[in-house]
Amino acid sequence: MESFADPTTGTPTSRYDSDKWKAAVKVTDDGQAGGGSGLSSDLTAMTGDGTEMGEYLAYNILEPSIDYVSGAGGVVPGGTSDEDSTTLAAQGNTGLNQNISGTQMCTDYDTCSTTGGKLPIDQLWQTYSLTTPFAWDDGTVLTGGAVPSAPKCLKPISATDTTKPTYWLIKLPNPQPTGNYTGQNTIAGVVSDSADWY
Repeated sequence: MESFADPTTGTPTSRYDSDKWKAAVKVTDDGQAGGGSGLSSDLTAMTGDGTEMGEYLAYNILEPSIDYVSGAGGVVPGGTSDEDSTTLAAQGNTGLNQNISGTQMCTDYDTCSTTGGKLPIDQLWQTYSLTTPFAWDDGTVLTGGAVPSAPKCLKPISATDTTKPTYWLIKLPNPQPTGNYTGQNTIAGVVSDSADWY
């Protein structure tokens, strides 16, 4: 059975909740023991109640990082980065949405010391959107707690992943010491409503 086979049970309700999977067999004798044209039976469904197929949540984020840049010199205090993106890839047998959260960014992540003039960048300075282009003020503000986001990534119907992007911007506070800042954003795939799978 393929990893993208339609589930017949799930939460809250599977699209095929009233169905079950049944096996089928077809018997073929290609050579009839070497002496004839061969025989073949019709495809016959197995008897019985069948088997439920559960939801298989599997996903990947295709990019290893979000790179906030704005020209060769990087983002200046008070300025806004160029857009970058992350890509949610569905690899199981459901459609996907995502929960998004993040941490502050620091030059010494994840210690995030404030000594010696160091000043972390709060995660609230990052915003994201499911459409592009977008203005920083119009995006969803990144928070430390998981926030639902609904890109409605379709359910795979073959071995090829389905994907949906999320676009990101950061605006730097002013003043802000220069440096290379690192943080961690978490994008967790969640099963979407089955009405959004196809």
